[in-house]
Amino acid sequence: MENLYDRDASHVHYTGTIVASSRNGGTGALEVGDGQQRLTSLVMLIKAIHDRDPAKHRALYAHYIERGGAGNQELVLKPNQETALFFRERVLDGQEGTPTRFKSHENIDAACRFFKEWLDEAPGRTEEILRIVTQRLGFIFFMPKHDKEIGIMFEVINNRGKELSQLEKMKNYFIYYATVKDRLRLHERINERWRELLENLSLARLTSTEHEDSFLRNCYLVFFEANKERGHNVYAQMKERYKVAETDTAVVDGAVVEIEGFVEFVAHASRYVKWFYRDQELLKGQPVTEELTTVDRKLRYLRCHPVDASVMPLYLAIMHRTGSWADKANLLSVLEVLNFRLYVLPRVLPRADSKQGELFELAHAYYHRTGEELFAGELQTTHLKRPLAGTATERLLEYMTDVVLHYCPEVKVVQALTMDQEENENYHRWNGLRFLLACYEEHLNVPLHKTFDIQEILKGRGSFGTLPNDHLSVEHIWAQRNLPDDYPPDHREKRRLGNLVLLGMRTNTSVGNESIPDKVKELTDTNSTNKVALKLEQIGKLASTRTRATSMTWPDPSAIRARPN
Repeated sequence: MENLYDRDASHVHYTGTIVASSRNGGTGALEVGDGQQRLTSLVMLIKAIHDRDPAKHRALYAHYIERGGAGNQELVLKPNQETALFFRERVLDGQEGTPTRFKSHENIDAACRFFKEWLDEAPGRTEEILRIVTQRLGFIFFMPKHDKEIGIMFEVINNRGKELSQLEKMKNYFIYYATVKDRLRLHERINERWRELLENLSLARLTSTEHEDSFLRNCYLVFFEANKERGHNVYAQMKERYKVAETDTAVVDGAVVEIEGFVEFVAHASRYVKWFYRDQELLKGQPVTEELTTVDRKLRYLRCHPVDASVMPLYLAIMHRTGSWADKANLLSVLEVLNFRLYVLPRVLPRADSKQGELFELAHAYYHRTGEELFAGELQTTHLKRPLAGTATERLLEYMTDVVLHYCPEVKVVQALTMDQEENENYHRWNGLRFLLACYEEHLNVPLHKTFDIQEILKGRGSFGTLPNDHLSVEHIWAQRNLPDDYPPDHREKRRLGNLVLLGMRTNTSVGNESIPDKVKELTDTNSTNKVALKLEQIGKLASTRTRATSMTWPDPSAIRARPN
């Protein structure tokens, strides 16, 4: 747009391609297959120009935005179903602050704000911008003779270099397949389920291309096969699995059934990840029972783990295939322990993705279980060499328990949280530290008949309190830069877990690098007043060390290194 200001007024810029087809009903309306975002953006820009002087641009509104007499107005460009209401409220009615439910809503809201700010920056050029939009922007308009050709265009869209997620590409391919094979019901079902899917992913805040790809990969691992490599390009796997060139009716019928099944599972899985990442969503719209509340509590712990990639397929399989909420609670309880011990604790497994293949196979096997025969081959016995018995749920529970006991028994937990003399672990850099300290805070509150929401660690700056830095943080009791000449910042006593505590950030910024006695006094005094957003029991517990800390003398470095963890 900016480049057209200085060009010859007769110059027309071709903005892109529009692919459309006739809609049923003989109304003359067209359904846009590609180019919706370009058209929507231009309509929003025209509406922003109109709003600067509605009386002057009344004809502009009637031509580009809404046509028809009073009571019979119709939008010139009608958005899709999940966007229609938001488009009317935010764009046409100008209601700022309209709640967003989909990624597309967020994009529309951002575009509205951008166009207004852009026009405000150059008020004298509004009419010139309008002339460019209405007279100097062109499109290559493609309207296939047969609707089946629209499906072919979807493949062109998928492979022309435009950044689309695997999820979007797969949807386009499935619609293409349904169109070419004349499976109208499949086409309709995909569109129906995709609306729910996008809303759930938006609520879970999984809206980036990376998030959508990861979500689809987990669904593939559970539904089709536990193959990590092939799971990284699900779109290619779908094209290979469901070939458009296939003409055998029986094969096509089977493919349609399988596609429908996968679409259903993906839609359900989007609901499960919404429950996983969004607090309280599980409890909405259904009777709250003790079992349901227990599941919600287990999800709070999992939600606070810094990593979850290795157990997400297993979580999806558990939520989809386990019958009762009580059984779900039991399985999720062990799953949370498994994820913490194997993937959150430091130095338990050699790599962040170690043993993933086994857990993915476990998820796939549980999803496709038949009666009591849960696993095949090596998975018929546990790591502790005990044969599996009972129902599928009981077998899975037993197997996961033995995975934990085999790879990370209690003795290994202790080893992971302590340091030998030669180890160089720095627990302040451990990504699971805030979770562990939050669990400790929760533990300290129990005998006091108080509650502490472990999810406080998920809140960032400004999430609670009145100041921008009111949030939980981690502080060294013995500051890294205290007595640096004798005890450098990487001194073992400063790196160990017992030297770290969870506290409000306002306290963090006020104590700095004071000596331990002064710092403990400052921390405990501040924690007992209204200067912090949250009063923490672990800070209060430091008060018992004040006398000992006050009388502490500093030995030479060799003496302090000999102290236990």
